[in-house]
Amino acid sequence: MTLFGRIRRGRDDRRGRKSLVADPHWHVHGADFYRVFTALPKLTPAGSLLGLAEGAWRQDVREFFAAWATQPEPSALASVPQDFVHARFIPIDVPSMASLTDLANCHAEPELAIHMIVIHRGASLIEWYDLPGDPIAVASSFGETAVGQFAASVDGEYEMSRPGV
Repeated sequence: MTLFGRIRRGRDDRRGRKSLVADPHWHVHGADFYRVFTALPKLTPAGSLLGLAEGAWRQDVREFFAAWATQPEPSALASVPQDFVHARFIPIDVPSMASLTDLANCHAEPELAIHMIVIHRGASLIEWYDLPGDPIAVASSFGETAVGQFAASVDGEYEMSRPGV
């Protein structure tokens, strides 16, 4: 991500798309990247999509995308932050996430993604920028119990973040 992109993160981008980190949200710190994929189906509602952006995709990763990727409806991408407009989107279900976990176990994080997003019905539920170093931002619409279980399953810790406070 460029320095300019980094400065804009969390604010409205040029097209009016807003990152969920601009509002109160949960922070999950210290997550194990390789456990996140198997934890997502337990947290997210059916029909959610995982977007992987800006990875250094080798042939086997591109083959994974060819087998699993789907193109979201344009309306689903209308509110997605600019960082994710060109992401590859994978349905979040147990088989696809198990396959992605197997792939992740053979690659370093940047070979799969630099940024990650989960969308459902056009809303951003999870955003993870500059992974794995930055915390995972989880929408405040998830209850504390669900976020706590997710954090535990990825070996992380969680807290509520209130931007601007």
